[in-house]
Amino acid sequence: MKYNMNFGWKFFYGTADAGEDDGPTIIFETQLPRKWTKTGSFNLSMPQYNDSNWQDVQLPHDFVIDRGVYTSDIPFSTGSLDTGFGWYRKTFTLPPDSLGKRIFVTFNGIYRDSQLWCNGDIVKRELSGFNSYRTEITETVNYDKPSTLAVFCDATEPEGWWYTGGGIYRDAFLEIVPQLCFVPNGIYIKQKNVDLATKTADFSVQVEIDSLIEAEFTCAIEFFDAEKSIATTNFSGTATACKVDYFEIPMSISNAILWSDKNPHQYTAKLTLTSIAGTEVFEQKFAPRVFEYNSAEGMKLNGQPIFLRGACGHDDFAGVGVACNRSVHEYKINKLIDMGCNAYRCSHNPPDPVFLDICDEKGIIVMDEIRWPAVSEESMKPFVDMIRRDRNHPCIFSWSLCNEEADLLGKDKGVRVFKRMIATGKLHDDTRDYLMAINARYRNHILNHKAKGLDLPLNGVNYMMLRDFDVYTKLKEENPEGCFVNTELIGLATVRIDKYMHKAPIERIITQAKNVSAVWPNKETYGNLTCYGDCYPRWGQTPEEALKAYVGQSHMCGLFMWTGIDYRGETFPYRFPNVISPFGIIDYIGIFKDWAYYFKAHWTTKKFIWLMPSSWDLKALEGDIIKVYAISSINEAELFLNGQSLGKKSKQTLDNFFWEVPYTKGELIAIAYENDTEVARHTLNTSAKEYQLTATCAKSNLIADNTDCALIEIGVCDKLGNFVNDSDILVDFEVIGEGKLLGQGNGNISSLEHDKVPYRRLYGGKALAIVQSLDQLGKIKLIVSAGGVIPAEIEFDVIASDQPELAL
Repeated sequence: MKYNMNFGWKFFYGTADAGEDDGPTIIFETQLPRKWTKTGSFNLSMPQYNDSNWQDVQLPHDFVIDRGVYTSDIPFSTGSLDTGFGWYRKTFTLPPDSLGKRIFVTFNGIYRDSQLWCNGDIVKRELSGFNSYRTEITETVNYDKPSTLAVFCDATEPEGWWYTGGGIYRDAFLEIVPQLCFVPNGIYIKQKNVDLATKTADFSVQVEIDSLIEAEFTCAIEFFDAEKSIATTNFSGTATACKVDYFEIPMSISNAILWSDKNPHQYTAKLTLTSIAGTEVFEQKFAPRVFEYNSAEGMKLNGQPIFLRGACGHDDFAGVGVACNRSVHEYKINKLIDMGCNAYRCSHNPPDPVFLDICDEKGIIVMDEIRWPAVSEESMKPFVDMIRRDRNHPCIFSWSLCNEEADLLGKDKGVRVFKRMIATGKLHDDTRDYLMAINARYRNHILNHKAKGLDLPLNGVNYMMLRDFDVYTKLKEENPEGCFVNTELIGLATVRIDKYMHKAPIERIITQAKNVSAVWPNKETYGNLTCYGDCYPRWGQTPEEALKAYVGQSHMCGLFMWTGIDYRGETFPYRFPNVISPFGIIDYIGIFKDWAYYFKAHWTTKKFIWLMPSSWDLKALEGDIIKVYAISSINEAELFLNGQSLGKKSKQTLDNFFWEVPYTKGELIAIAYENDTEVARHTLNTSAKEYQLTATCAKSNLIADNTDCALIEIGVCDKLGNFVNDSDILVDFEVIGEGKLLGQGNGNISSLEHDKVPYRRLYGGKALAIVQSLDQLGKIKLIVSAGGVIPAEIEFDVIASDQPELAL
């Protein structure tokens, strides 16, 4: 039985060691701290410890974003938010029939350097903040009275160069199973062969059984397509006491439906293990699919050509920090899909398992990446654990061994490390390829690797270093049979509002912009971030340059843009008080920046035209010359200002339309034509004063589970319904009914506002509110208000779950 352990936690910010209320232990006439001296002696992790003054929290929880303390003492690269130490405690009582069974607890992510204690005993220590783990507490838990788990995490030392948060920021679970039981990550529905002609899929079902007793067992395996049983088999054996036994069983599916980005169909394997210890049922989703690639034809999925239209991303988001639940993950993925993405690179660490579940369901092809490449026990175990945890996900097409590791790539040491990692990884999954995200001189690195016997069928390369737009051709010449994927590309620094509304202070330009590797090709906007993409690192590219470089390059199987969505930290090209990176093509609250429409135009079949800047509320003088672009896959368009044509133009497919327009307030319209027939238009109007707030959300219902969230986009219009895109008014959020405000944001890369308070300034006329359900049926209403403006209301029905979870 699996129980949700996200609820009922207490949190204390600080080390809390001084909080032991009965003093140190006297041992050999010496007073010593209780924590490490004797087994079961750590009072803070015992039920009787007084935590009444601690904060009530729910997982996932990021205590760094919860505190919201900005300081220039913290590196700008990690978001300038104060970190620190934190303690979590949860007291619970096991069900009455638990004695004689095994008890496991799982944490999918604790940032960072954590300790797990149970009833006074140390149970687990974990250095990395990105590793999931499942550990047994059978002997330390209480069966006749309450038990307490205590978790300590030290988030002071960053493990990455981006915002990484702090605390138990992913889900936690407790499992009660028989003494003879499955090893969950030891169950692997391994694809052996798929006949694309007959759609016959052969599998090797690998099963690991862990027992505290020597006993005979039987195991039934059944494959389901929805509710229909399509294959079944049984095997039996004798489990060895205190040992993991391994079994491998062949099974097949006839007329299999293959998983793809267009049809992400999945099957379910149901395994039933029966012995004198009891019965355990385990279910695992899986799907057959075939990834292939060669330099002449590129990548194929199930025999059909496919190009990886990918995005890189970090785990955090507005309002929640790194504590993203399923609703937030799904919102982010839906935004990327709307832009045209079919792939995602988990940079630079293993993701939340919930994230991979959503990618399976939505057809997002994933590159799963380990944080640290090395062969030490401390580093190799997380690598193996990642593979064993994630290998049943059909969405994963490759394992990434590293990102831009300068001390390994192209060097003898690196070749030794990568060979060992690949050989070890293949013991657990040899159905996928292993690659590295190689930066800098990747042509030389790849040749050096090959010369030393590390010749990979697929190589990951970052950017077109020093803007060498012929580098893909050179890669082909040097590696005629090689295939490549841009594991990072672009790196454009943009903001959602146009340049006339976002001029940096002159002192910031002088002291910061000149000290970074930034390129401003347009002298007019030097030192400023704009909607146009007038700034990128010296190794970066514009979206136009990136997509044009791929034309005719069949050996280049896809690209992962840096990044899909803005993230905290890496505040290029500025420093504090900037706290959010502008590298995202979509902003930190999920609103498209203008260049997102470039990818949508060329990565989807939707026909539209999009004006840039996407607002005609400009801080400009009458007659100022404004650069106006129009983005479209359609190659003929005309621009009108206040009813007067400014000219019809034609272009090549990957180009943009361009006009120089003397600024006049009013109406700007772009019309796209095919065969002289209008097929799309985009209209901008200069707005008047703010008149009415708006609140929109794709959801109308929430599940009454204390977890489900609505992410509500806030805007403001004038009396005619035109969005006021330069508004920065302060709005208040009030939640009525069976819900609460989980957080909010506005996408402003310079905002030091708190994400957890019930108010926020609009940025570029936009904000986002995240409302979470409680556990009662009913309704939730969000009221958004501001002085002198008509408020907005949005209401949700809170309904029962059709698959309720058990919780302790």
